[in-house]
Amino acid sequence: DIAENGKLASSVGVQRVPALSDRYVTVSDLDIVLEYLEEQNPAIPLLPANVADRAIYRSVVRSLHRDVFPLLDLAVTRDAAAVQNLRQQLHDFNATLEGRTYFAGDVISLIDITLAPWLFSAMSKGLSIKQLPHLSAYADRMMRMPAFAATVPTRVAA
Repeated sequence: DIAENGKLASSVGVQRVPALSDRYVTVSDLDIVLEYLEEQNPAIPLLPANVADRAIYRSVVRSLHRDVFPLLDLAVTRDAAAVQNLRQQLHDFNATLEGRTYFAGDVISLIDITLAPWLFSAMSKGLSIKQLPHLSAYADRMMRMPAFAATVPTRVAA
């Protein structure tokens, strides 16, 4: 959080979030952050091995950023169309997660690494997903993962 860690952020050249800084590089473009993590830790693949499937995953991630994530800020301002679109997206997520552990199946992927932090942020802003059982269970599963739990400042209620 740049507001809370401004001095640290400026010392490593971070001007926007999300960002990643390690001893080799500092980057703040989400696509680059996620792909850096994928390449830095090949033992835990976030993308499928098949080139076509990798392209589909990347497309989903970009679609989330372009089409879904901005809806939350608009919905907070009570924009009726954004509220309806966000509600529909959440119902679609819920349906997608039925019978799945993670968004794309049984293995955590780039899509989860992208979606879960946004979902936690949305919940911290008052978004309730209690009426969406698969999405709510997914959020709980993701929150139990130490890597995600460590990034959420306070526990958010599903």
